[in-house]
Amino acid sequence: MAGEPTDRWQTLARIASVLYAALLGVLLLTMDPFGMLGASGSSLQVASKTTAGSMLQHLTAYVFLPPLLYAAEWRKDAPLRAAVIIALVHGTIFEGLQHFVPGRYADWYDVLANAGGIAIGTAAVCVFIETSRSNRTQCRPTGDA
Repeated sequence: MAGEPTDRWQTLARIASVLYAALLGVLLLTMDPFGMLGASGSSLQVASKTTAGSMLQHLTAYVFLPPLLYAAEWRKDAPLRAAVIIALVHGTIFEGLQHFVPGRYADWYDVLANAGGIAIGTAAVCVFIETSRSNRTQCRPTGDA
């Protein structure tokens, strides 16, 4: 029935996932994302100049996308698979688009870091599924993931 609590949560999750994906996109395509966040000249900005620092920032940013996408249930028949695919496509496309932004560059290490964050976020979703539904088949290789 429309208007049930689960429908409202799904709507909120969809709004949150779109807003978070858009925020990531804006930050990835901005010449000075730290300046946008009011952290210009901070130790985070200095750390982002190193490969390890940049990878850690990308990994951390993409940890949250799969859980949001999973909660949004963009595909009812395979919500976890859809969440992973959407997050991977988002991370790869926006990393590639950085090539066209002055002062930014596309880097395969960042794509790998995005994928690492997606893997951690997906693992968190699997733990949530396993503990909340006691359904041992959803996160198995032969299941949804």
